[in-house]
Amino acid sequence: MTAPTTSLQQATEQHRIAQANERECAIQNPEPVRPVLPQEITSRLERGYQLWLTGRARITHVEGDTYVVPSCTGSGFYTVHYSGEVEDCTCTDYQVHRGEVACKHLVAVALIHARRRVRTPCGSLHGYHYIGHLVIG
Repeated sequence: MTAPTTSLQQATEQHRIAQANERECAIQNPEPVRPVLPQEITSRLERGYQLWLTGRARITHVEGDTYVVPSCTGSGFYTVHYSGEVEDCTCTDYQVHRGEVACKHLVAVALIHARRRVRTPCGSLHGYHYIGHLVIG
């Protein structure tokens, strides 16, 4: 016997299905590619930065290059792949723009990576230069 689903589970499932339908529609009926304007890129960067500031505690590294990033509306999550080889997101914005422009979810994950690089100590001591754990004589 299965446990009854709660209204929250039903709402989450309905939201997931609606997102999948929206993505499928955008993929099946793509709009003509138009040039990306600098303000569009700037807007995504700003929104990605805001998402990183407010939601970074909820961005989860699943494994390898896979992350789960919360929706800004708080009603779902997106899967982001971020590595040197692959960068993509399951959000509609990314699908519509066919990856020509990074969505805010990719920007938020990129900021996590950039933040890790900033934490790596660099400097010199007694004539040796070190970058993280690498010592150059």
